Amino acid sequence: MNTDNYLFYLNVQGKVDAQYVQLAKALSFAGITVIPVSPKELISFLKKKSLTVIVINGDCQTNNFLLGTMGKILELAVKSGKINLFEFSSFKTILSQLPQSMRKRHVHSYLPLSHNEVVSKILVNLYNTEEREKLMEKFIYNLRREENLDNAE
Repeated sequence: MNTDNYLFYLNVQGKVDAQYVQLAKALSFAGITVIPVSPKELISFLKKKSLTVIVINGDCQTNNFLLGTMGKILELAVKSGKINLFEFSSFKTILSQLPQSMRKRHVHSYLPLSHNEVVSKILVNLYNTEEREKLMEKFIYNLRREENLDNAE
């Protein structure tokens, strides 16, 4: 499953949060850009093309929102092949009714996870072996470089 080198981050709270900033930085080390989108923007984009979307569901307010209408929209989008969904959650998956045959388009992992684990899960599920190895090498190189810069200060 190949994708462009950008992913969408479903911004349920309506503001850029620390989770987004940290995740965007970690994925940038692999050459992947993370674009925050509101639920309304996501629905608009889904009408135009297939997307890869990250959802971080770590609090009750977000979980309640995702269990409502947005969860139904995401489920339909996964079933129709319009979306590859990465759901990182403190809760049970919002797509519990998804048939087993659709599970390739939906990856659910329980929180807490480090940003390195999130990056790894995304790369493993989106890219073929050769592409994944190149992106992982780039990620590790940039991560070490960042650590060396932090240690030098």
